[in-house]
Amino acid sequence: MNHKHIKEIGWIRVIQIIIPYILIVGSFQLLAYFILGLNIENNLQEKTIFQKLIIVLFTFLGTLIVIGLFRKYIDKKTFKSLGFENILRNDIYLGLLTGFFIMSFSFLMLLFFNQIYFVKFDFDFSKIIFSFLIFSLVAVTEELLIRGYILNNLMVSINKYLALAISATIFSLMHVANDDYGWFPAIELFISGIFLGISYIYTKNLVFPIVFHFSWNFFQGTVFGFNVSGNRSYSMLHQSRLHDNIWNGGAFGFEGSIFSIVAQIIMAMLIYLYWRKYRNVFQ
Repeated sequence: MNHKHIKEIGWIRVIQIIIPYILIVGSFQLLAYFILGLNIENNLQEKTIFQKLIIVLFTFLGTLIVIGLFRKYIDKKTFKSLGFENILRNDIYLGLLTGFFIMSFSFLMLLFFNQIYFVKFDFDFSKIIFSFLIFSLVAVTEELLIRGYILNNLMVSINKYLALAISATIFSLMHVANDDYGWFPAIELFISGIFLGISYIYTKNLVFPIVFHFSWNFFQGTVFGFNVSGNRSYSMLHQSRLHDNIWNGGAFGFEGSIFSIVAQIIMAMLIYLYWRKYRNVFQ
């Protein structure tokens, strides 16, 4: 297979997976709703944290099956080559600490400027475990699809920075059905896609994006009480706000805040400079 042919089929594989992914993952989600006795037509009905976990679990399983099949029979490559061939402990620590630092610093800044107010503390160990599992599965599912499969295939077809921008756009549009999604959250999620993907285009490693994605969501929602991409869930700290604006993120959560955009732009630049200076990636 010549180089030109490889260039031609990478982006085609991304298009090919769309319909099977929707059908298979959608079927798994329907099965989850059926098992839980939920009405699929009433997506606005309140769900318990356990029900959310089961739906997320089935979404993950469907994603795993689709990508596993495509990787083996369409891409004809190993599943590990999606980004699991070189797992470094430092990437795990860096992902966890980066998410924690951004969220804790931003939370304190918003408190200091009276953009949010502390209401109460609510510790529930079982709900913390459920939240941990939910955000872990969400992180693996989204990173496996967007960075592991889509960005991976686009990079063999087109310029890696254009591939990064396209994958970030898809990542943002994935959240279009979320509550309170608008132009500002769309921009923030696009920048999140850039940040999550920029290390991957140099390393082909999913560990940092997955761990940071988890850390970002877990500390944002479960610990500091923000909505996560418009979704409300259990949190240890309950907060309130007088007004919804681009400083506190409003009902969409921290991801609707200008603090989130600034933080991720800075982190994306630092990662870019790190890989350019200390890793032999520009050859």
